[in-house]
Amino acid sequence: MKRLFTLALALILVISAFAQSPQKMSYQAIVRNSQGKLVKRDIIESTMIEKQINMQDLAGGIYYLKLVKGKLVNVYKVVKL
Repeated sequence: MKRLFTLALALILVISAFAQSPQKMSYQAIVRNSQGKLVKRDIIESTMIEKQINMQDLAGGIYYLKLVKGKLVNVYKVVKL
């Protein structure tokens, strides 16, 4: 449970850092499993201070969180135990 909380907090911090951009462009958050299969997709408006992506319903394993804003793309590796 402590690791899940830490993971959720890390995702909130990463997403909130991106969401504070002065531009009026939204972000796309995409979560894929280790085989590349899409498991979650969400839109994050630039006016949001923070956004949580609930990964509690996903099985343990390796996931990749991709944040896309225009031409800017960041990919984060997430290990769920």
